[in-house]
Amino acid sequence: MFRIVEYLYAGADASEVDFDSFTLDELDYVYNEAHSLYSMEDIYDEETERANWYNVIYEYVRSTQNIYTLLHSRKKQYAEEDDFI
Repeated sequence: MFRIVEYLYAGADASEVDFDSFTLDELDYVYNEAHSLYSMEDIYDEETERANWYNVIYEYVRSTQNIYTLLHSRKKQYAEEDDFI
């Protein structure tokens, strides 16, 4: 189902979409997930925010934003090579 969200999120042209990579049931599921997603404007407390957890669209966008933040962070810390033998 993430493939469907990825196509939607990236604004993929129909010629770029591999329609064999998902089923009609999965497409219907993502459609329903989109309609059950709370707007950030409607989230006023932690309990309401939790309503979006495990929503396939919310999780995709959240993970994409986290990856972007990590990749562009100026304060990266790398683990030291451990040559202890």
